[in-house]
Amino acid sequence: MKMSDLPHIIGSEIPSTPPDKPRIIRPSKNFLYKNYFLFLLTAIIFIIAMIIFVLFVNTLIGSSQGPTVQQELDDMFTIMTVGFSLLWVILFVIYGIGMYIYVKQMVFIVHGSEIVVKKGIINKTEKHVPYRTVTHISMRAGPFDRLFNIGTVEIQTAGGPSSSLESMAEEKLEGLIVYREVRDYILTQLRMFQKQQKEESSIEGSSQVLTTNSREDALLSTLQEIKTILSQKFDSLEAKLESISHKLKDKY
Repeated sequence: MKMSDLPHIIGSEIPSTPPDKPRIIRPSKNFLYKNYFLFLLTAIIFIIAMIIFVLFVNTLIGSSQGPTVQQELDDMFTIMTVGFSLLWVILFVIYGIGMYIYVKQMVFIVHGSEIVVKKGIINKTEKHVPYRTVTHISMRAGPFDRLFNIGTVEIQTAGGPSSSLESMAEEKLEGLIVYREVRDYILTQLRMFQKQQKEESSIEGSSQVLTTNSREDALLSTLQEIKTILSQKFDSLEAKLESISHKLKDKY
């Protein structure tokens, strides 16, 4: 089956397709915008902190060293401010391109028995999370997630880390607008899988019971046949002994 043939979940609702058909879930563009916003916010905070530091140092040192030193400090701090600003612009361009490709490559595929998570730019990873190992499914939406109307579905497995709340998620489906619907859909698929496993276990158990009963019946039938054969042999032997006894009596 080609990925282009599978239903995609990117918008505001989950398409009504057969429950046994895999679904491709991709992060929303809002997830990309959120990461851009956080990068710009970090850059602005850094630049403001640097300007405050520069003004403080300039006021503290320049005022006591005369106008010449003050002018040199102003020129130096201006160059530093412009240089750091240009550096942040270059970093933002690099980060923006890399993050765009990263988000574009993210794919979450929900099957009837497992969840497949594909991520990565240079080192691409493809992780399969079978339903039989899933122990907990939750959703999370932080302040910046709510600002961009997105959330994350977190999946914890039996073999996953559990040292802290943040590290509890073995795998994450990030940047989803319909994260509540995706969580409910995965829970539905998980419950269907567990129900199917129970039914298969019950059928297997019944089959084993029937097999055991059949073996017991066969053994009883064999024992009954042995009993019948021994009984016949005993009757024959008893008749022979009685015949010999009569012959001995007639002779003596």
